Amino acid sequence: MRNRSSLLALAFACCGLVAAAEDPAARATPSPTPGPVPEVVPIQDNSFLIEEAYNQEPGIVQHIFGWSRDDQSGDWSLAFTQEWPLFDQHHQISFSLPVERLDAASKIGDLAFNYRYQAVGVGGGPVAFAPRVSFVAPTGSDVVAGQGALQLNLPLSFDTGRNVVLHTNAGVSRVFEAGGRPAVTGWNLGQSLIWLAHPRVNLMLEAVAVHTRETGGEGEWEPLIGPGVRVAIDWGGLQVVPGLAFQFGLGPASEERRVFLYLSLEHPFR
Repeated sequence: MRNRSSLLALAFACCGLVAAAEDPAARATPSPTPGPVPEVVPIQDNSFLIEEAYNQEPGIVQHIFGWSRDDQSGDWSLAFTQEWPLFDQHHQISFSLPVERLDAASKIGDLAFNYRYQAVGVGGGPVAFAPRVSFVAPTGSDVVAGQGALQLNLPLSFDTGRNVVLHTNAGVSRVFEAGGRPAVTGWNLGQSLIWLAHPRVNLMLEAVAVHTRETGGEGEWEPLIGPGVRVAIDWGGLQVVPGLAFQFGLGPASEERRVFLYLSLEHPFR
């Protein structure tokens, strides 16, 4: 397994810290009187490795669970994220708290606070852009030295109009020096392709590469690729989106083999 700083940098790129939302118009309900069938809007939800550039709409809250298990070591991590609109769709806040089992020891991870600004894409359109800044507080049960971190991520989403949506990520993170532990700088790049096989079913192919380097040291890129699927299920005002992916490391991370399970619950709060 990676060291703690490398794990943190990879976690930034994964679903536990991302911020995306499904358009509430997608919750099509039967018409109370005979008439045209309501249009079903394709899923716009969280990806698993890549951040999609869609903020929550006013009045909608989302609860996200992501569970990942390493095939070789049996280590696993579970992240809970909750996302809220702030004022309007331009602004979104969220927090994420992971629980992980590493080397046969279970522990609570560091608490992350996220803010996203929807710069492009409010009201729809083929292009969405929503920069995010995150602060990771050193609150985990394994923290001795008190390291925190900051990250900036730039998610860009593009709907090709042909049942294919592309998502691109680029970001940088900084783990602070503290308690004798060196500072760590990380970069993440990512790309995904989402095929709208059905408005309620998405087939996904995601790829992310994370580079971490301690101050005065050297680093290397660690690529990860993950085919997956997600499905949207509506029950009145509640939308449930389960998902499944298999994630494989490449190059220096070739020993990585993971199963990833995803669950999103989204509903109005007023």
